[in-house]
Amino acid sequence: MDTTNETQERIVLTALKLFLSQGIKKTTMAEVAEQAGITRVTAYRYFGDKKSLIRAAFMRPVTVFKQVQEAIAREQEHNIETCLDTIGLGLAALPQGDLPTRLDELNRLFPDIADEFHTTRLSVVKNIFDRLFATAREQDLLRDGVRQEIIEVVFMEAVTNALENPRLVAMNLSSSDIYNSVKNIFLYGILKELKS
Repeated sequence: MDTTNETQERIVLTALKLFLSQGIKKTTMAEVAEQAGITRVTAYRYFGDKKSLIRAAFMRPVTVFKQVQEAIAREQEHNIETCLDTIGLGLAALPQGDLPTRLDELNRLFPDIADEFHTTRLSVVKNIFDRLFATAREQDLLRDGVRQEIIEVVFMEAVTNALENPRLVAMNLSSSDIYNSVKNIFLYGILKELKS
């Protein structure tokens, strides 16, 4: 990663951490810059205004899913567990916080960004599900009687909504803990025993 990308990523992750911990409205560009170890001018050079930074910060978790989607598209064969583990590791590397509250705040302040977040995430997760389910079917990994449309609804609800569930967040579970539990249910609840 070059210096420009490293600086931009540091700004985005710092902003996401602050937005999740203290709120979008309360977080200033100056505060993000200070916490990221750069000047306010540098922050504005990368992100022309606070709204652009908010968009980049909240779309960062979606990038984790997009990277896996792109990797699946490049490869002919997909190791289901590896793909799902990659998502878990990507989510674990992100700052943690009260995502449900902050998404509510995002929806109030910037409904266009909230809509983009939800729409893009849903689309990407569905694409990943479709490809991995097809792989499981091709490799004869599915348990007998598993219906794709039912599993898809359950999987989509679990992956997209579990990370925003206030009860789970209140239990101080990280996004990666929640995601890994959903992953294990998917892998070991509907698939035949995986051969190592």
